[in-house]
Amino acid sequence: MLSKLILLILASLSLSADPWGKDADLAGCSVKKPPEGSLGPLQTVSRHLIKFHQNNISKTDGPRSHYYPSSSQYTLLAIEKYG
Repeated sequence: MLSKLILLILASLSLSADPWGKDADLAGCSVKKPPEGSLGPLQTVSRHLIKFHQNNISKTDGPRSHYYPSSSQYTLLAIEKYG
């Protein structure tokens, strides 16, 4: 019984890894942000489609998301922040 316990402990120690694993070098990287107010044509179209969805479809269909910000608002914020 004791040998099984020792084997289990040794097996768990051999499987442990750093919290970030093999992608630890990505933890310090920063994302390039586009300049303020310079959205490309695809981002502009996406922004208008999301606004149309928020102002027309969601009001008619009713709220379905219990999260704040909503999925569409979160997507809009990501487009504005990261392009």
